[in-house]
Amino acid sequence: MITLSAAIFSMISSLLICGSIIGLVFTFGYPKILRQEPLVIIEKLYQKRKSVPFLYYLFGLGGFFLVFASILVGKVEGLKGELIFSECGKMCGIVYGVLLYAGITRYTKLFPEISKMRFEHSITDKNAETLFHTFNTYIGETVTEHIAFVFLSAMIFCISMSAIISGCVVNWIGYSGIIIAVGLSIGNLEFLGLKRLFVINRIFSSLGGIWLFIFGAGLLL
Repeated sequence: MITLSAAIFSMISSLLICGSIIGLVFTFGYPKILRQEPLVIIEKLYQKRKSVPFLYYLFGLGGFFLVFASILVGKVEGLKGELIFSECGKMCGIVYGVLLYAGITRYTKLFPEISKMRFEHSITDKNAETLFHTFNTYIGETVTEHIAFVFLSAMIFCISMSAIISGCVVNWIGYSGIIIAVGLSIGNLEFLGLKRLFVINRIFSSLGGIWLFIFGAGLLL
C-alpha cells in the first residue's frame, strides 16, 4: 500500500508539473519569457490572464503533491533498509515542494494583480516594472528558482542513491536520476551570473519532472 501510494503521488506530481510546463510553453512562451524585461512579461501576462495563472497554479500543486510523494518514497526506501539517503531525500523533497508551491503561485495572484493595475492605470509603468522586478528577483529567481532547485537536485540525487542501494527500482532509473541531479546543479549556477546556463537549468529541471514519473512507474514494477 505504501509503495502504491508513493508511486501514485509521484506520478501525479510529475503530471501536474510537466503538464503545466507544456501548457505554458504554448500559451506564455515559457521558459524564454522568464528572462524578458518586466513590462514585456506583464503585458503578456495580461493578455493571457485567463490561462497562465491557472497553469501556474497547477504547477504549484505539483509541489504540493511532491511533499507527500517525498515522504512516501522515503518510507519505501527506508523499509528496504536504506536509511541515510532516503531520509535526506525525503527532507529535501519536502522543502522543495513547499518552496515551489509558495513561490510559483506569484504568477497566480501577485503578478496578475500588478498587470491588472498597470493596464487600469492604477500604477505607472515605472511602478509596475519596479514592483515586478523586486518581487521576482527575490521570490522568483532567488527562492523559487535557485534555492528550490538546490533542494530539487539534492532530492533527486539522494532518492536515486537510495534507490540504487535499496533496489526499490531498476538501477538505470537511479543512475539517470544522478545524471539529472548533476546537470541541474550545473544549470543552477546561472544564479551566480552565468546566464548561458539558463538553457541547461531549464532542460534538466524539466527532465527532473519527467524522471519523477518514471520513478513512480518504476516503483510499480
